[in-house]
Amino acid sequence: MIESSTTSTSVTARDKSFIPLREDNEPDEARDADRLAYLKTSWDSQDDLVRPYNRQVEENVRMLAGQQNSVYHPILNRWIDISEWWSSDERTWRQQPVFNRLLPWFIITHARATENLPILTFVPGPDRIDAELAEIMDIAQKMLWRELGMVDNHDRMAMWMITAGRGHMMSRIDPNKGKLKPWIGDAELEVTDQYDSPILDQYGEPMKQQASDVPFDQEGNPLAKLRALDETGEQTELVPHGEPHAEPEGQLCVDVLSPMQVRGEWGPSAWHKKRWHSYKSFVTPEEIFELTGQYVEPDVKTGGVADFGELERILFGTGFYGATSGDPMKQTAGANTDGYCELTTRYEIPSPRPGMENGRMMLATKKTLLYDGPRPGNFKHCSPIRTWEFVRLPGRFGGTTPQEAMNPIQRQYNEIAGSVSQHVHLLTNPKTLIDGRTGIEEGNWTNAPGETHIITMPNGVSNPVQYLQAPSLGNDTYKLMEILLRELTDIGNLNGTSGAPPEGSDPSGELIKELRFNTDRFLGPTLRRAPEEYARLIEDWQVLLPMIWDEERTIQYAGEDNIARTIVVLPQMFEEGNINIIPDVESMLPEGRGERQTRVYKMYMDGLLGIPGEPATLKKFYELMHMPHMSRVTKVGGVDRTTAEQENGQLLQGTDPREIPVYEWYDHDVHLTVLEDFMKSPEFKKQDPQIQSGYVFHRKAHQMAQAQAAMVGFQTQQAMNPQPMLGAGSSPSGAGAPPNTSVQPPLPTAPSGGVPGGNLPTLPMGSGEMEI
Repeated sequence: MIESSTTSTSVTARDKSFIPLREDNEPDEARDADRLAYLKTSWDSQDDLVRPYNRQVEENVRMLAGQQNSVYHPILNRWIDISEWWSSDERTWRQQPVFNRLLPWFIITHARATENLPILTFVPGPDRIDAELAEIMDIAQKMLWRELGMVDNHDRMAMWMITAGRGHMMSRIDPNKGKLKPWIGDAELEVTDQYDSPILDQYGEPMKQQASDVPFDQEGNPLAKLRALDETGEQTELVPHGEPHAEPEGQLCVDVLSPMQVRGEWGPSAWHKKRWHSYKSFVTPEEIFELTGQYVEPDVKTGGVADFGELERILFGTGFYGATSGDPMKQTAGANTDGYCELTTRYEIPSPRPGMENGRMMLATKKTLLYDGPRPGNFKHCSPIRTWEFVRLPGRFGGTTPQEAMNPIQRQYNEIAGSVSQHVHLLTNPKTLIDGRTGIEEGNWTNAPGETHIITMPNGVSNPVQYLQAPSLGNDTYKLMEILLRELTDIGNLNGTSGAPPEGSDPSGELIKELRFNTDRFLGPTLRRAPEEYARLIEDWQVLLPMIWDEERTIQYAGEDNIARTIVVLPQMFEEGNINIIPDVESMLPEGRGERQTRVYKMYMDGLLGIPGEPATLKKFYELMHMPHMSRVTKVGGVDRTTAEQENGQLLQGTDPREIPVYEWYDHDVHLTVLEDFMKSPEFKKQDPQIQSGYVFHRKAHQMAQAQAAMVGFQTQQAMNPQPMLGAGSSPSGAGAPPNTSVQPPLPTAPSGGVPGGNLPTLPMGSGEMEI
């Protein structure tokens, strides 16, 4: 009883602190201020926790850009160059070189991380429909992958992952992109006569009928009328009187986010298991209006470097150009965010609280709450934000990067290099000792060649000007530089990337491959985890795509050759549980064009493409030699199969089978195979009886065309090889030959019986078409 009472009390306490969602996202003056405070507090509560990380990321970016002599001053709250504290005399002789060994490390590591992108495929469940669905989704998602520029997105994400320890991508729907889609739909319209006067029904009311393909204006009013073709008004035609309003159909977008923009529930749980995610961005008021339809004022003002945090300096800074030159005037970076709004977005997972069945999404600027309601989709995880981590260390809330350990080594390397440079200058321009009795005044004596000086040589002075030679540097100085450089190479895993040949005068290809594998082992855990996160990314796409994809758009991505299968699997395409998305690790291995062509040649020689040497086989072989996608090999039938697949799609869409011609030059065996494969499937039984009748009609048309083609071929063969009429007891070879008793095959006849659905069309024979 005590435990039950405690539990009840805790639930009640949580409910009191819970701020409910808006009702239909309508402004609520009573609680909107509390919602803004809740959103701000949840973000600001981690400021002190993430500040060391953010400063480390900014330091990494500055070091890569060459700003390697700056340090963060906690009191001034800005990065300063140590040369700012030098005296005027020190500036004349101190050396501050920058030998940026971190930049090649970043370039090589980035090249390794982006060399082979993971390729995701769809693995079906146990049913046949799962296999069909997996194949269609595999085709559509690969086209979508290219359309979204995922190669470039992966490149940008890897940039942050290497520099900051982790990178993020976020999927979203941009309602202002995509093709313009006209407002056309069904509506109930009045029926008018030829003079546009309404026709009355038996009750004296204007007659109305349901019409399709009706255009609408921006307010949703129909821009068409029904005109009667007879006095009763039963036969009508649609007469539009205006162009439909059109708006973008929306487009899926993927944004790459800096890790300093993203925060989540604090703790050791994996990113996709956290209860809330949040991110901050800087956008213009115009973008906010396009997104929400609400006007807001800019709330970010530029007031100097000290007034901005790491995020603003990195995303909107000047880029640290010229930092490697060592000029102190180029060692700082300002931020320009004038005219921007600070936009914060928060996602929460579903919970039993009121209105939280599909989670929660909040969107707000500093002063205005723009949205508070359910998430835009029932995401499998908290939000459509995904993360990729470089190196995982215990005790750290996110990924880390080896650059953190390389920065102090790089600074010490520069420091010693500066000392060596100063020593070289001292040797080439040594200190000068001048006897003051000679009359040479300070500043008159220089090391310029060819100068003449008239002096009074005192007695006993043989050399009035002497140079102090600095002692030579010890070997330990260069040995330390060598050790530091080796440490940078080891920590950054740059061994084996110098271009030097492997051991041996004639190394084998297998040896080179293994050496390359060893050098890439450094990135093994990172790249093995990457496909799993990409699978979660596509799971987010599965939630977002139904908002903008209709049947026509899906067919566009899956291809017209797959219309029939696409229509069949469309209802299950975006449902969870029908298929599983898994990374195909083998497809991450690089395969060049030559390797693909070698594989095709072996298939050709093994007879998998047909009898080697035949024209049809050679044609397929030459086509596949230039076709990297090998799944086409499994689709035998060539162009006839393509045509048959498209006819299947037409029939499923309700096209009258009499409008689909059947030509004599078709390969009817292929057409019948494609038709009967679908007619045997369980999906065929689920179709409307009229569509089933259309399939039966079209199949009968091909059967009759096949029979007629066989009859024509038989008659042609008979005409080319005529058999003479023989009398009783006679033979064509003369007397005594045995009589011819062979039985000739009967002439094939067209199938008898009616054809469901109506009469077959009659096509002109002279045009190359056939008459059935």
